[in-house]
Amino acid sequence: MKNLTIKIFVLCGMFCFLTANVNAQGKWRSGGGGLYDYSKIFAITLGGGANYYFGDIEKESLFSKYAPKQMQYYGQFSFSFSVMDYLTIRPNIIVDKLSGERNLYAFKSFNIEPDLLFEFYPWTVHRDWGGVYIYIGAGCNFGKIDFDYTLAGVDYNRKVNTVMPMIPLGAGVKFNLTDNLQLGLELGYRFALMDNIDHSLDAYPFMHDGTLMKGAGSQWLDGYYTFGLTFGYCWKY
Repeated sequence: MKNLTIKIFVLCGMFCFLTANVNAQGKWRSGGGGLYDYSKIFAITLGGGANYYFGDIEKESLFSKYAPKQMQYYGQFSFSFSVMDYLTIRPNIIVDKLSGERNLYAFKSFNIEPDLLFEFYPWTVHRDWGGVYIYIGAGCNFGKIDFDYTLAGVDYNRKVNTVMPMIPLGAGVKFNLTDNLQLGLELGYRFALMDNIDHSLDAYPFMHDGTLMKGAGSQWLDGYYTFGLTFGYCWKY
């Protein structure tokens, strides 16, 4: 949890620093004419790529020997509209698979997560070449988890449906291919706000025969990283 807090403060600090410099130097504002002067901009975007689960099933460290078991894929769809020079509101939905494995434990899941994101652009929403942004928001993950635990020849399987409030945050860059088409890269992290028997991304901790077997002292808030491409179409409105 401490590391997540540091990440949030670093991202927010970067945004404040960059915005302060932008406001102090008017030359960064777009003004070359055409689509990329500030106006109300609407965009529809498709994206997808790889994701990486991190939580209680993986306690070693990021990118440990279990890393291949934690990598899956995602796709997302969003539309966005600008509300000022530096801010865009972006309703978004992400669909993905998650998985993890360590010693006696393994899980896999299918998830649908609607989000409401706020994108901050330190050099205005649209420039002639594209745009750089950071984002933060809130979402809700609806997951279907298949969890396995094996000990002394006894196999325990748990299938659960969960609803989990999430905080997504990240950063991206977009490049203008034409006046309307954009290609981008986006890196994000989504972390859960709860981690208990009834609410988690990996079905850990868990109960068996009415007795808490594992995970009473759950250490890590579940979450996952995303890294992928975006392809968007934008226009004035």
